[in-house]
Amino acid sequence: MSTAKKHSGIKKSRVPYLFIAPFFLTYIAFQLFPQLYSLWLSVFDVRFGSDFTFVGLQNYCDALKDPIFWDSLKNTAIFWVCTLPVQLVIAFIIASFMVSLAPRLRGMLSGVFYLPTVTNLVAVILIFQLMFDENFGILNFLLNALGINGVSWLTDPVWAKISTIILIIWRGMGYYVVYTLAGMMGIDQSLYEYARLEGAGYFQKQFYITLPSMLPILLFQAFSGTIAGWNIFQEPFLLFNKAGAALGNGGPLGACRTSAIYIYSEGFANLKYGYGAAMSLIVAVITTVFAVLQFKLFREDREVK
Repeated sequence: MSTAKKHSGIKKSRVPYLFIAPFFLTYIAFQLFPQLYSLWLSVFDVRFGSDFTFVGLQNYCDALKDPIFWDSLKNTAIFWVCTLPVQLVIAFIIASFMVSLAPRLRGMLSGVFYLPTVTNLVAVILIFQLMFDENFGILNFLLNALGINGVSWLTDPVWAKISTIILIIWRGMGYYVVYTLAGMMGIDQSLYEYARLEGAGYFQKQFYITLPSMLPILLFQAFSGTIAGWNIFQEPFLLFNKAGAALGNGGPLGACRTSAIYIYSEGFANLKYGYGAAMSLIVAVITTVFAVLQFKLFREDREVK
């Protein structure tokens, strides 16, 4: 009888592992293995149709000497700096307004704001290409109606960056609004009532109650936004990759060529697999450094307060 109970207990103890096994198998197959394979690939000179030639750290040295790679890192940093803070601030303002609305209206607006995030990107790109068209776009039409000369949104290097920033902010805004709103709804409302009785104004309540309470949510958003920001690929790639354009050109004069686009161009278009893997790992290290710094800054700020 004791042996039967023992076997029954062993079977029961295995049940939780069966439920979490799919996650770990998926992680190993689609996350861990590709990362380890990229690390191994980065120390070889691998080209399509040729043998693997061990080159050690040569791919990393070539990447650090590549001016186009450095330019792509600069473009990526510009997009990250110009999009993430704006998204966080606007999302905070919108969520502050929505949190006091009726539940049904709040839910409807949440869906409206989140819609761009889940809308098919190809359709979004087509709409933005029409909006930014130099000759027939609605934006230049409005500027001309105001007596202002139209802008070369997609052909001028500076305006191409601005166009891409607008697209990235618009498309990702819903994600930050929904998360910020969820965090604000979890704040104890008695804190606001107590502050009101003490004579605190709207901005005082936001600064001393909402903002400190939202720090964990803001940290998560900054962390995930940093990872996404240093992997920007789809928006600039599709926005400027028209029929007949060079693969991975990144807009006029490479003004919107991000590190992800350049890695894709070198690794897949030019079939330099080892070189592409080395550059991707360099970007991964940069992303990790910024994410860790953000985490430490937020944690130190909370400890001080």
